[in-house]
Amino acid sequence: MPSAFTAEAIACWKAVQVGVEKGWQFQHTPRSTNNLAHILPTETLRRREEIYLEMGVPEYAKDQTRYDGVSEPD
Repeated sequence: MPSAFTAEAIACWKAVQVGVEKGWQFQHTPRSTNNLAHILPTETLRRREEIYLEMGVPEYAKDQTRYDGVSEPD
């Protein structure tokens, strides 16, 4: 990926694609609560890793959710 912006754009596109295929409903998320969506591609590019989020998330993403106080819905 040439930039974090490109990685985020592709990640968003893929997320929408998967969501549409699975019939998920999407809702707007305020930018202030969207740190995790920014950290995943940025850290992945910095570490030169390739990740897939189907079976879980990298440890740095878990750290960010703890930092943000975000928890999974019940």
